[in-house]
Amino acid sequence: MTFCTNSDGTYSFVEPGKFVAANGDELYFIGEGQIMLYTGDNPEYLLYFNDDMIFIGGTGRFEGASGSAKTNAYVNAVSTEKDGDESLYTDCFMTDGTITLKKGK
Repeated sequence: MTFCTNSDGTYSFVEPGKFVAANGDELYFIGEGQIMLYTGDNPEYLLYFNDDMIFIGGTGRFEGASGSAKTNAYVNAVSTEKDGDESLYTDCFMTDGTITLKKGK
């Protein structure tokens, strides 16, 4: 997923994110919210965001899917290098959500 963060910590998606099932079916989602400083007791985390992800369809069995889920996402304080680019990574957990599939999918 790709999103843009504003100077006030709010963010919105530049393009949809996706989950890919074992068979290759894709579930697309978007979201917006606010990234905040992490104030908990885990020294590995620097920032967090806990916002809704909105499901907007997909491919295969996820075609026409809808619903939402709540994220519990924590941005690690240590950056990693992947494909020559240094970037932060996030531990993301989903809670309290629903997905409604189109009948017959």
